[in-house]
Amino acid sequence: MINGRYCIALRNTYKRNYGVAQGASSSGRTVYVEPFAVIELTNELQELEAEYRREEENIFAHMTQMLLKYNEEVRGAVEAAARIDVLRAKCRVAERYDGVVPEVQEEVCVRCVKARHPLLALRGANGENALIIHACCESWTLAGSLVTVSALWYA
Repeated sequence: MINGRYCIALRNTYKRNYGVAQGASSSGRTVYVEPFAVIELTNELQELEAEYRREEENIFAHMTQMLLKYNEEVRGAVEAAARIDVLRAKCRVAERYDGVVPEVQEEVCVRCVKARHPLLALRGANGENALIIHACCESWTLAGSLVTVSALWYA
């Protein structure tokens, strides 16, 4: 097929007897000829393909107009899908680094054992921290090889 036309490869000496030349090889010895028998059929096929593309564009335009009525609903669905995607990403990171859901108890004490900063964990740093905050005596203890108080990820 040359330029959307069905062709056969012939020696350049036969090109006039069988159809319309549509191209040639780089050496010029071979000519790609569209046979007379398929020219009208190929023209009709190209017209039908163009009509198909126009109809497809009309359908897409109509569907777009129909969806505009539901703009807010579609926007909400996209935002919900984005939130779900973020939650799934958080779950994958938590699974990769053996993260756990903290236990919430009535006593006012925060205990983070084997806490890791997420960016340091992603870089492969193996250090772990322990952070213990006692509300009753307003004291806290931080210990570990990678001491980072500003943002701890609780694993």
